[in-house]
Parts: sequence; C-alpha cells; structure tokens
Amino acid sequence: MSSRRLVLLGMLCCLLVFSASAEIPQLINYQGKVTDSGGTPVADGAYSMTFSIYDASTGGSSLWSSGAVSVTVSGGVFSVVLGESPQPALSLDFSADYWVETSIEGDLQSPRARLGSVGYAYMASGLVAGTEVEGSVSSGNLAAISGTNTSTVNAARGVYGSVSSATGRGMEGVATSSTGTAFGGRFESQSEAGRGVLGHASATTGTTYGVRGTCSSTAGTAVYGRALATEGTTYGVYGETNSTDGYAGFFAGNARVTGNMTIDGALNASGLGDITAVTAGTGLTGGGATGDVTLSVEVPLSLTSTSTQTIQGTNTSATGYTFGGYFTSQSPDGRGVLGSATSTTGINYGVRGLSSSVSGTAVYGEALATTGTNYGVYGKTNSTSGWAGYFQGDSRVTGNLTVDGTLSAPGLGDITAVTAGTGLTGGGTSGAVTLNVAVPLSLTSTSTHTIQGTNTAATGIRYGLYGETASTAGRAVYGAATASSGGAIGVYGQSASTAGYGVYGEAMRTTGGTFGVYGMSSSTAGHGVYGVATAASGLTYGVHGRTDSSGGIAVWGQATATTGNAYGVYGESASSGGTGVRGVATASSGSTNGGSFASYSTSGTGVSGVADASAGYTYGGRLFSYSPSGMGVFGKAWSSSGQCIGVYGETASSDGYGVYYYGGLGGVGKMTSIVRTSKGPTGLGVHTTAGDWVEDFGEGQLVNGRCHIELDPLFLETVTIDAANPMKVFVELGGRCRGVFVERGVTGFDVIEQDDGTSAVPFCFRVVAKRKGFEEKRLDYCKAAERDSYLHPELREEQLRERAAERDRRRDEHARMDEERRLQEAAMAFSASMPE
Repeated sequence: MSSRRLVLLGMLCCLLVFSASAEIPQLINYQGKVTDSGGTPVADGAYSMTFSIYDASTGGSSLWSSGAVSVTVSGGVFSVVLGESPQPALSLDFSADYWVETSIEGDLQSPRARLGSVGYAYMASGLVAGTEVEGSVSSGNLAAISGTNTSTVNAARGVYGSVSSATGRGMEGVATSSTGTAFGGRFESQSEAGRGVLGHASATTGTTYGVRGTCSSTAGTAVYGRALATEGTTYGVYGETNSTDGYAGFFAGNARVTGNMTIDGALNASGLGDITAVTAGTGLTGGGATGDVTLSVEVPLSLTSTSTQTIQGTNTSATGYTFGGYFTSQSPDGRGVLGSATSTTGINYGVRGLSSSVSGTAVYGEALATTGTNYGVYGKTNSTSGWAGYFQGDSRVTGNLTVDGTLSAPGLGDITAVTAGTGLTGGGTSGAVTLNVAVPLSLTSTSTHTIQGTNTAATGIRYGLYGETASTAGRAVYGAATASSGGAIGVYGQSASTAGYGVYGEAMRTTGGTFGVYGMSSSTAGHGVYGVATAASGLTYGVHGRTDSSGGIAVWGQATATTGNAYGVYGESASSGGTGVRGVATASSGSTNGGSFASYSTSGTGVSGVADASAGYTYGGRLFSYSPSGMGVFGKAWSSSGQCIGVYGETASSDGYGVYYYGGLGGVGKMTSIVRTSKGPTGLGVHTTAGDWVEDFGEGQLVNGRCHIELDPLFLETVTIDAANPMKVFVELGGRCRGVFVERGVTGFDVIEQDDGTSAVPFCFRVVAKRKGFEEKRLDYCKAAERDSYLHPELREEQLRERAAERDRRRDEHARMDEERRLQEAAMAFSASMPE
C-alpha cells in the first residue's frame, strides 16, 4: 500500500499569445497535493517524482516520460511544467485520449489522471469566447473577413456583433488610410425597399440615437448623405417621425442651406415679421429701407433723459472682478470718468459710489503706477468753506498720515514740560521728549508690595507682571528671600480663580532643554519644588507645569543632596479627587510623555508609586496618553546585555494579576511563560495564530462507530460559532478503526466512523473557534511598530545614535545645572554680604 496520496489540483496548458504562424507550445502545467495515508500534507522539501503519459487509464503503452524530476513541495502542494527542459519534449499530437501517471519517491500513484481539452484545442476550434479573429488580403476587391447568410427568410445576418459594455461597440470599422475615400464601414442593400444602413435604438426612454455620426476634423461632416441618382425624387438625408410631438429633423445650433429651401407646410418661428425700413434713432446714424442696413453709434454720444438713470450698466456675475461700467482715457490730461453736478443748489454729487456689501467699498481708487506722485483718490475744492474730502463717520488710515498744514481737533493741548520721576531718565520742555526707565530699576518700599502689576481683563491671556530676558543664563523673573529663618518665599504665586494657577510656568521654545518651572533645593530635607493644593474637592493641582518644546520639560525638580529624604519634585493633595503630581502630554501626535522619570542609581527606581490605602481602587501609578501614537506606560531597559526588564509587574494576591490589560496586547520578540523546573526558571513559548481563536480539549469514545460531543456551555459563551464562523475540530484516535469524519454543529459535533463502521475506540479532540467580538480580527496592521528596531534592524543604528545623543544631552544638562547652581550660590553669597 502506498504511503503517500496524490490529490490532483489541476492540469493547465501554458497559454501564450500567438499569431497564425506561431507554433503551439507543447507544455502542460501539472499541479497536485501530496499527503500521507491519513490526509496530512507531507513535510516541505524536494521530492523525486516521475511523470508518464499513457494511452489508457490502466495498462496500455507509455507514450512519454519525464524521467526523475526534483520537485519542491510546500504545504503539500507542488507545481511542475511537463515537457520543460531538461525533460524530453512533448511531441505527441494529442489526437486521442491520454492519461498521466505519477511516481513519488518510488510510490506509484493510482489512478492515473486523464488529460482534458486544453486552451489550444478551444482556440483552434474557434469556440473560445473573446477570441480575436484577424484577416488580411493585399489584392483586388477581396474581403479580409466575409460573412454570408443565404437564408431568404427571417432577420438573417451576414455578420452580427453584440456588446454589453456601456461604452462598447457592437461592430466597429476603422479606415486607417489618411488619403482617398476610405470608409470605416460600408453597407449596401440591393433590395428595392432595403436600407444600406439601418440604425435602431430600441430603448423606449433616454436620449437614444438610431444613427449617430461624429467628426473630429475642423472641415469634416458628422453625417453625410448623398443621393447619386440624377433624376427622380431622391433624398440626400431623409428624416421621418411618427410622434405628433417629435421632429423629422432637429438641429441644436445654427442651420445653413446653400440651395433653395422649400417648405410644403407652415413655417413656424418666433419673431418672424416684415421689415420694410430701419430708421436711425437718438444717438444712432445710418439705416435704410432695403438690403443689408447698418446702424452706428454717434461719437460723442449725448443722451438726455428725465428718468432716474440716463445710462445704467449692470453686471449680474456673482464672482470675479466685474464692472457695471468700464471707462478708459489715454490722454495725459484725460479722466477715465468725469462726473459733473452743474446744479448750484441742493445736495448733489459729481460722482457718487454705493456698495451694499458688508465688506465692500463705495468708492475705490487705486494708483497703479509704481513711481511718481500719484493719488489713489484725489479731492479738490475751490470753496473757502468747503472740504476737499469729507468723511461722515469714523476714518481709518492704515499707512502714515502726513499733514502739511495745521492739524485741528478737539482735545489737543500743549505739553510745556516733561520731568523724569523715580526710576525714569530723560525729559524736556519742548519738542519731542523722551523718557527711559533706569536700568537696572531699583525701587524700595516698606509697603506690602514694592511692585504690583494688576490686569483687570476678565478674558484672554493677560499678565499682571511680565518679565523677559534674552540671556542664555538669565532670569525673566528672579525672586530671592534672603531671610535665614521663617517661611520666607523667593517667589509666591496666588490665584483666586477656581481654574487658575498660583504659579504657571511655560517654556515657549520648541527646541532645547527648556523648563516651564525650574526648582532646586540643596537641603538634605528640602524640596526642589513644593506644591500644595489645599482645596478639599475639585480637580486641583499641587504643581502644574507645561512646555511646548519637543525637548522641553514642563516641571523640573532636582534635589542634589546625597543623603536624607530629599525630593526633586514633591506633590501633595488633600482633595479626594485631587492629584499630588499630575503629568499630561497634550500633543495629539508624536511620542509624547505625560511624565518621564529616570534613576541612575544601581538600585534606584525611575518611577516609584505607592498606594498606601488598604482598601478601595487605589493605584500605585496611573498614567494616561491621549495621543494616537502615544503611550500610557513606556518602559524600556536600555542595557544591551543581561535579563533586564522594560516593564515589571508583580502581585502578592493569588487572585491578582502582575499585569492586567484592557484592549489589545501586542509586541515583538519572543513570548515566554516562565515555569519552575529542576534546572531552574525555564521559559515556555506562547502559541500564536493569525486570528483571535479560543480552543478547548477533551476526550470521547466511539460507541457503535459514533460519538456526540457537546461543548462546555461556558466555553460557548466566549466564542462565536455559526455558518460564517464554523468551529475547527481535530481528532486523534486511540485505536484501530476504518477512520473517522466529523459533522460539526453549533454547540457540539459528532465523530463518525467511515464506511458505517461499528468500532468502540477512544479518541481525544481539540476544538478551535473564533473569540466572540473578535471574529474579523486577522493579521492586523500594527502602526505602533513601524519604528521598532527589532522588526527593522536598519533603524537600530539610528536609535543608538539617538540614545547616545540623549545621554550626552543629559550629561550637558547636568553640567549646565551644576554651573547654574554655582552661579546661584555665588549670587546668594553676594546678596548676603550686601549691607541691609
């Protein structure tokens, strides 16, 4: 008995485009699937196979053999081209039935596979739909392709073409000659009542055409009809309609008749009448009573009217630079428009412009010349009490305003002297005086505030006090409390608003190591930044910092003491819904961080969060990111050696989870489940699939060759099993029988012995079904891993450079901060040495 089985997938003739003179290639594409006796595909690899063609299904004579051929099998499937070199050529004439016999590694497969008709046989018989038939002649009046139908009854056709495409042609003829009287198609009828061409549009609706002619030539004719007979009532073009509302001929455009036109019926056309004479009226010259008459406009045109407008121009276009009237003068002393109101009384206007648009201009003047003293609008008056320009309402000048004469306006007074006061320099008694703030400005006061800035605006980003410095080591606002005892505060911020900030720091630079708020403490028990939100309710913040820089830091705290419980940043909130320290990355894209923490200690912790409450939904650490490419938690172990851990989760509860996730769980690298063995902790690989599957296992036993398995109801609640998502069942027999097959249902399945067997062998099974709610999930694209260096090793070098740059940046930052601290200590020492 053969240990391998061949399942024939297909035998396909290799089809090539060929002309009438091309030879048909003698090649056969032969495909199959190789399984073991149980139906399981054989292992992938190369197998020695022999293919032979016989003249009978059994016995008979071998007409051709490929010899031993090395064939690659993948997933049990192989494909080979018979007759391809170095195999012997297939020289058979294929005039009889043939059968293919296959031998795999010496196992002769049975039965033989019968060869059917191939594509060339259909092509040769002319039965293949879509076959392109071409004919060619080069002499006389012979037809390249001729169709003749000798039937004298019914609607017989010599040549018939049909097409289903919305833009196709049932029949198309093309005359490629660029000279002479060649025809794309010529049709002739020798019947006394026949038609050379009959075009019939059978659709009863729509704009259909019985015959439609088009022409691309500038001197061509779309439809040309010519009656060759020299006598009789013939027609070049004949049109007829059976509809009482239709037209025998319809022309959408001008129509021209070079000969006589005879109308047997009535001529109906709008505007037809008898013109006996044309007389020129006001503003016109010319006219006449016969022939072609001419009318011309008098120059200059002078019109007189008692109506509201003598001349009115209206442009109805709603877009573009349109003009109701357009006037041009080319004279160096001319006027494009001259309006003159000659009445000596009343409120009249030489020119008046009106605009109804909310953003329009009643009168718009523009001087297009780029040099010279020209005017967009020029006004002049000869009256001693008149105005060259008069504006009733507010006036605005967006450029400079130059007044050559005297500027008169109510409220203008005379400044006789300006004296500099405290903190000011400059001044004067005449002309344009200048006042400057003394730098540095030093003010002394015993009141509550030495400097107070108050901004009373209720909306918008306003500042009570604004400080700015351009120095790379400067302070826009610097506060120093020199008292050595008491609750002295270097900078104190207070806000009475329910959504305000006591201190708000914002680093506007989009690059560099900027700080929204920078705090530093050198005390062994001090705080770099200490924020307390004392409100007992509401979304309050002990410290809130923000930066818009891609490399900036909204809040930076550094405690340099090497001993004691020093805090770089310490946040505390007494509110039940408050947050001691809260970090939010508001950018909607990019790799943003709500909070970024690092520890360089050999036993330190980048982030340490402890929820001391023994009850309730508490969080040791709770992190969010709302960016489509952000990360709620990002853990990365930078070491390239050792079993370092990017994210570590642990629970002491037997019912808890070291890591619990909601939504998808994805990643690259190996997936490992750790178990305890005699060799210590050992990693087991985790099974992965292309879809989201849930599986269960069990055992059963055939009784009289049958066994029904009903699935666990709780398992059924986790999966979807229906016609679109059938379960997959895999059975392993525990004894000899005739083989089994499975009939699957919705809540269970039946295992049945083949050939009506009655065995009682045991078996075990594995059933797999789609996870409920994830039926369509399969091989999803993971955008988050587009720059993962494990998947894309070419990015690893770039990331190493980025890592080195980040390390250098941190080193430089620490050095800069050390220098700033040194300068600050020197400044504080200097301040302390100053006399009170």
